[in-house]
Amino acid sequence: MSGHLLSTANVISLGRALMGPVVLALLFIGTPLSLDVALALAIVAAASDFVDGYMARRGAATEAGRYLDAACDALFY
Repeated sequence: MSGHLLSTANVISLGRALMGPVVLALLFIGTPLSLDVALALAIVAAASDFVDGYMARRGAATEAGRYLDAACDALFY
């Protein structure tokens, strides 16, 4: 397991973590447009979860990434 904090998988996870509060704010706004954007961001977040998991299984795993991915999962699921 690599120790590089800014691996590509970690950057993807960090982006997903930053999407969480944005999705929540858009849901609270509640307009049709904000709900559509929230849905689109949630789909992007789900896809990024798959991508960073794939990358981590292919050798880009880090200790920090394990914790960051778990925190992101808690935000979205």
